[in-house]
This record gives sequence, structure tokens and C-alpha cells, in this order.
Amino acid sequence: MFLNENDLLEIRINQHLDFVDKFIIIEAGQTHSGNKKTKNFDTKRFEKYADKIEYRFFESLDEEHKGKPHLINYDLFSQYSTQHEKQHWLRENIQINLSVEILKELGAKETDLVIWGGLDEILKKEAIEVAQKFIFQKTESFPNQCCTFEVDTYAYKLNLFHKPILAPLMCFFKKYLDNLPSKLRTNCMCFNNILKNAGWQFTGLSKSPENLIYKYRNFSHAYEHETIKDEEIEAKVLQMYDVKKVDISRASHPEYIVNNIEKLAEFIY
Repeated sequence: MFLNENDLLEIRINQHLDFVDKFIIIEAGQTHSGNKKTKNFDTKRFEKYADKIEYRFFESLDEEHKGKPHLINYDLFSQYSTQHEKQHWLRENIQINLSVEILKELGAKETDLVIWGGLDEILKKEAIEVAQKFIFQKTESFPNQCCTFEVDTYAYKLNLFHKPILAPLMCFFKKYLDNLPSKLRTNCMCFNNILKNAGWQFTGLSKSPENLIYKYRNFSHAYEHETIKDEEIEAKVLQMYDVKKVDISRASHPEYIVNNIEKLAEFIY
């Protein structure tokens, strides 16, 4: 799912380029909180990766939801107390699950491996190689032929470390056809098929407080932050994630970040 993260997307593509055949990028003219937005994907910037990118833009997530109820896992929404909250997650749900239709259009086979994760979730090549072996072998440790990854989370800036969390998901395309990605991701976190030290998540990555505010006003959790004033969001995020400033090195960060420190200077705290 793409909002406006062109810089982060460039990091992700470069980190995944050697082991991903196709990047499916889904952007909408509506945010998860229901606000209208412009098309932010920088087509010219990513021309050199064009043969590996499948970019789709949908004007309204609400309209896609109405027209494609088969792409919604309605049982995931019982926990939300208001229609306002539920609508945020319905928009995210449809934006996630549209990927299944796009994969079908591209001729994906049931045995193709699909990685689903937020744009800010980036994996190490070594982790993918290990996961592939487990998934194909269907071992006792990985009985579901489905894998989730534990990644180091950084919040707001590239060098503000939070903690490891469970994030991306990888499995055969057939499992997405049977369950849909949004539901499978929730379930997979309970499978205990976890590869640790597998990569990174750069949540809320922003050059400025203004962009951080934009993200927190427009993502699925936006309703949780509606009473927070704009000028308080930066401090709130740092407090919420209890971040620790760390050094950027080859041992801790993606190679692309290490090699482009000057280019990414505005993302460093």
C-alpha cells in the first residue's frame, strides 16, 4: 500500500531487487481515514525499475469496497466499537486485498511465493532464502507452509530504534486465494513460524514533523489520534515508541541506507 513514501520505496526496491520478480504497488485517491489525496507515486523516479513494478491507482477505496465485498474479511471488524473506526479498517482491508485480483491478472500460479507487508517493512535476502526452504519442505517447525518475519522497528527516523516486531508474511499464492492477505497476516502471527532478525520496519518515516502529522491523520489508526493537536504528534510518536537513537551501520541497516547517508540525511535524527 502506497501513500506518499517515494524515498522509502526506493530503499525497499533496492533491498528486494535481487529476489523479487514483481513489486505490486497500490495507491488510492482516498486515505484510510477517508480524506481525498493526490496521486503521489513518482513514475519518472522509478522508470528504471519499470519491468519489475505493477502500479495501480484506485480513486475511491469506499467504492472499491462497495463493488467488491468478496475482498473483505468482515469477521475482522467485530472488535471495533464504532462505524467510524470500522470504516478506517475497511479501507485498509480493501487496499490490501486488491493485490489478490492484481496477482490473478498477472497470471500468478498457486505455487508462486508472495510476500505481503507494509511498504515500510523490508526483508534481508538471507531471511528470504531460509524461509523458502522451510515453506517448500513443510517441516514440523513450519507445518502451515507460511512464514512471518521478526524485524527491527525504527520510528519516524532511520536511526530511532524501537524494538523487534512481527511484520511481513510470505506463503504460496494459493493461501492468499483461500484466505485473503489481511486475514492470513493476522492468523500467521499465531503460527509460530517466525524467522527472527529478518529485516527492518521504518514506521512513520518522515523528513519533517509536517509529513509525520499527515501520516497520522490518514492511516488506519488515525481515529486513535484525533484528539492530539498537530504540534504534539512528533513528541507523542517518540514517546509512544520509546525510541533509542542508534548508529547506522552495515550490521544494523540495509546496504542502500548505509551507501546513501548524505542523500537520506533528512531522515536521520
